[in-house]
Order: sequence, then structure tokens, then C-alpha cells
Amino acid sequence: MFRLLCLLLLAHAAVAQPYLDLASVRYSRGFDAGLVRRNQQQNSFYYTNAQVQVPIQFKDSSLLLVNPIFERWWINLPVAPSLPEKVEGKVLFTAFIKPWTPRLTTTIALIPRWNGQGVKGSDKFQMGGLFLATLTRKPGLKYKMGLYYNHEFFGNFVVPVLGIEYRIKPGLQLFGNLPGSLTLEKKVNSRFYYGASFRAITNSYRYQNNGGTPLRFIRIDENQLQGFADWYLSRQLVLTSEFGHSFFRRFRLGQEGGQSKYDVQEKFNDGVVARLALAYRLRFD
Repeated sequence: MFRLLCLLLLAHAAVAQPYLDLASVRYSRGFDAGLVRRNQQQNSFYYTNAQVQVPIQFKDSSLLLVNPIFERWWINLPVAPSLPEKVEGKVLFTAFIKPWTPRLTTTIALIPRWNGQGVKGSDKFQMGGLFLATLTRKPGLKYKMGLYYNHEFFGNFVVPVLGIEYRIKPGLQLFGNLPGSLTLEKKVNSRFYYGASFRAITNSYRYQNNGGTPLRFIRIDENQLQGFADWYLSRQLVLTSEFGHSFFRRFRLGQEGGQSKYDVQEKFNDGVVARLALAYRLRFD
């Protein structure tokens, strides 16, 4: 019964992928070493993420997906010594997924966030949302179109979303929602998959400058292109390793109520990115 519920969720969800990670933990490291754009400001980071996804089905086959997420960044920027040792975020992604016809499904999501470090809860709060329409063109091919919004600390952030789920041939799939992510996945056997992926990150976090006022924020823009390998330790437990490189990485720092939006916006080195993840995953291909 639970597997059937997840099948229905996958068929109509906002996430464009042939599987559902019910729970996962991730660790990423960004190195100050790489192949391109190496004559800018030094930087490095660690990143951790933990999340669970809880699907709830209604009688009319619509679904509610509740996805709490916890993340933490440790960012080293020699050009910004006042930056706190770490910043963290808590997200409660909540999506209502409604199938209207066998070909058309819509997703409406509310995305409250609490992003910051050393400031009170109300000063960390951001509200965002997502609308996504999924059109099944034919078996093995779905198109997705929509709009993403978040009230970032640097201002309103609005982005159109275009997605695809395409089974190119048995064992080879392309899926993702741009500009956020896109993955090409190849199946070798039931225990091993590999491929390439693109990932783009834009987030902002509030903090206090040396414990005082006014409040400040850091904006993170990270684009990553990497290869990955998935090892299935069991039918549902999967270990993922990734290795790649960032492109056009930016860290920008600003002050609440300052004369300009950013007072630190130097160019930063791109570098190598490595990632490990462990997930409890249900596949449906």
C-alpha cells in the first residue's frame, strides 16, 4: 500500500525524477583548488543536509507532500573575516499535488524558511512558493512549466521553471527542473547507476556583525557540474558519490539598510566540489 502511494506521488509530484528519497543525509566539500577561474578571491566550504519526505494521499488521488529540511554551511572567505563560522537553514517544503486528467497535473507549494545564524527566529524568516504544471506528452516523456518565488534577504527572487522527464531508452533517463537541476542517468544493473548532473543554488542567510546591529546577510550563488555514481547497498539503501567543478561561484555580503545592496561582492575562485550522500530510496523504473 505504501509503495503504491509513493508510485502515485512520483507520477504527479513536482520533483522530476524516477525515484523518491524518503530520507537522506548529504555532505559536500568545496575546495579552493580547481581548473578554471583561479585568479579571484580564495574560498572554501563544507555543507551538510538532512531531510525526510512524507506523502499523504487523499480520496480524490491528490497528494500532500511534507518535506522538512535542515542544512548548514561552513564558509571560509578570507576577504570577509566578520562572517560567522557557520550559517544554517530550516525549510518546511509543503506541496499539494493535484491530478486533473491522465495528462495534466498541477503542484502548488508553500516554502517557509528560517535562514540565519545568531539572530532571532523572526529575523531568519523567508516565505517562498512554487507553481508547476506537468504535462504527459507520451509514455516516458513529461514536460513541466512553472514559476518559483522566494523573498530573499537581498530582495524578491522570481524564476521561471522548465522541467523534463524523458526515458531516452531503457536504462537511460534525463530528468530535472531548470534552472535548479538536470540529471542524465545510466543504469548498469540493479545495484549500480552513474551519470552526470547540473545543480544551481541561490540562497541567502542573515547574521549579526560581531554580535551587533544592523543585521547583515550573505548571498550564495553556486553552479555545479559533476559526475556521479549510485551504489545500491540494498534494494532501497543507496550510497551516492559525486565529483565535479563549480562555475561562476559568487558570495555577496550586504548590510540591512545600507546605501547599496552589497558591500562585499568581489569575484571568487571556482573550484572542485565533492559530495557523499546516503538515502532510503524507492525507484519506479
